[in-house]
Amino acid sequence: MSGLCLVLQRDGEPARGATLEAVLAGLTHRGPDGVDRFLDGPLAAARLRLETTPEDRLERQPVRHRDGRRFLFWDGRIDNRSELAAALGLALGRTRDLSDAELALVAFEAWEEQCWERIVGPFVAAVCCPKAGRVTLVRDPVGDRGLFYHQSPRRLVVASEEAAVLAHPDLEAQVDRRTVARHLGLMEPVDGSTFFQGVTELLPGQSHTVGSGIASSRRWWTAPPAPELRYRRLEEYGEHFRELLDAAVRARLRSTTEPVLQMSGGLDSTSIAVLAADATTRPLPAVSWVFDATACDERRYMEPVYSRSSIEPVHLVSDDALPFEGLERWPHNPNGPEETIFRPMVERMYDTGCRRGSRVMLTGLFGDNLFLGGERWWLDLLRDGRFAEAARSGAGAV
Repeated sequence: MSGLCLVLQRDGEPARGATLEAVLAGLTHRGPDGVDRFLDGPLAAARLRLETTPEDRLERQPVRHRDGRRFLFWDGRIDNRSELAAALGLALGRTRDLSDAELALVAFEAWEEQCWERIVGPFVAAVCCPKAGRVTLVRDPVGDRGLFYHQSPRRLVVASEEAAVLAHPDLEAQVDRRTVARHLGLMEPVDGSTFFQGVTELLPGQSHTVGSGIASSRRWWTAPPAPELRYRRLEEYGEHFRELLDAAVRARLRSTTEPVLQMSGGLDSTSIAVLAADATTRPLPAVSWVFDATACDERRYMEPVYSRSSIEPVHLVSDDALPFEGLERWPHNPNGPEETIFRPMVERMYDTGCRRGSRVMLTGLFGDNLFLGGERWWLDLLRDGRFAEAARSGAGAV
């Protein structure tokens, strides 16, 4: 994905391009399509481009607010473009000429900070006012895009990755021992903490404003109470879920290249693969891990999907990439401990998609988490008086 970085001199000193370049060097892997740089008074900022949607090709940042004083840097994707444009009263023809960053700016011009609540999709943004020496950082409610910062009386350093923040020449990487201890103790991390002292993660649904003598955070989004759905037939719940999942899949098919599917034999990725195939006119490649020498091969579960949908199977034989295989050869992750024991398999999957010229991969990774908590489902059945159904599923729930 693309990335952001910026340096704000809170002491009023002019920002230096060389300092920005040092931070930017920690994110070069995020900008294969170029870098947009900006230098104005105490602010130096850059956006690294990875073009994945048709609208991305139109985009150069920052985009300027109509008041002439504020600028927007954006890293994200808007999945409800048509609904947002309708709420803004934009004609369809004009919307087609707007990048996601420009559309987000139009929303900001109309609704100020309330605009973030109306945008659906993964994003981080920085609203910058160089003349006032002020920056506001914003992150989407789900947290699908990350943003990290170091803040001191002299400066604010922001980047899409922790290691890039620490690439600032005046900062030194020091491990946060409390975070390490909580990680090794299998405890939840403290909100906003990272593995490095002085580097903070912007929380999902949070904004953070920094200027000369000011620094404040606020939660602009909290999960609303879940609406109670009451349908007459059990099948209607499934129909509603399918509508939502189908809309999510179609939003992610908006791509400059042919999307690639990641598919195993589970319920999550096969459901996504079927819906994606139904929404396209030609077969989509589905990259799958397969195993010739181990019992975890899932080809027998994939075959019914191949026969039902227009999908091109791309099998990656991965007996040599099982958990921790070749650990001594794994590249170093400068942002923290390794996040998955399946890294060689995951990298092989992404490399295959890249070699096919794709920049978008639809995966079902971690979708199985939706099906945890079976005991609560069983209690719901009892509460609804569906005793026979509860009896049939009770053995698997407790």
